[in-house]
Amino acid sequence: MKLAVLLSFCVGVFGAQNKIELVKLKPTEVNYGSSIEIQGSDNLKRNEPLYLLVTDFPVGVETPAQSTKGMRKLPYGSTVMVMVNGSSRFYIDKNDINTYEEQRNYFNKRYRKKIPSPVSRKLEEGSPVIVTVILVCSNGETVKLPNASKHRVFCYQSGCEGDSLEMKELEAPHLIYNEPYGTYLAGRPVLIDFIPKNVEISTWGSQVKMYLDDKPFATLVDVGPYALYNVPVGKHTLRLVLVDSKGKTIDNTVFPAQDVDFYVVES
Repeated sequence: MKLAVLLSFCVGVFGAQNKIELVKLKPTEVNYGSSIEIQGSDNLKRNEPLYLLVTDFPVGVETPAQSTKGMRKLPYGSTVMVMVNGSSRFYIDKNDINTYEEQRNYFNKRYRKKIPSPVSRKLEEGSPVIVTVILVCSNGETVKLPNASKHRVFCYQSGCEGDSLEMKELEAPHLIYNEPYGTYLAGRPVLIDFIPKNVEISTWGSQVKMYLDDKPFATLVDVGPYALYNVPVGKHTLRLVLVDSKGKTIDNTVFPAQDVDFYVVES
């Protein structure tokens, strides 16, 4: 049975039959020991790959999720999402396993992948680069175990100074935004997924304010995941804002609240 959460509303311009419903889903169960680690030196050179160690989390498979009916599935199965400087993202799949190193341990797999050119071209020499890695299930849901997401600050091309600000922001409360992202088919649920870092979401503590198409939609008091049902065809904008117990926005310069567009198209 679906668990309706907090708030759903009817968008008048779409008519009474298009009531958008927000539903809390049961999190996908994975091995409790699932973890990821970013390896290598603190200096990142152009065209140098990132080295990742994934433990107890199979990459490239279909994750046995509890709430997958109608949910969009990733074409490459379970994966590792990599974010650069809090926004640009790309994915690592089973084809990126490090063939230069013998994989001796069944539970540990090492991967290597270069930052794609469209992302690396935006990086400035001598500046700090923040790399975030997250384990992601095949239905697009992030794994929310303590060691399933990591940040690391690199110096790009040459030594850099002044990365203390970035480190302080990464240690402060913030949200890592995941879904929705991209295009969804009409009539199917749209995944709402995020990870709170260095903060707990609760009824009486910090919360997440959700805005859909520039209108307040819901207050989230649990990490979810969630799904939106009956989202009409067209372009939509979602914003998730972390607030404290008094409703004041918790700002973070590395992971600020931002408007993210997604699209629903006819199947």
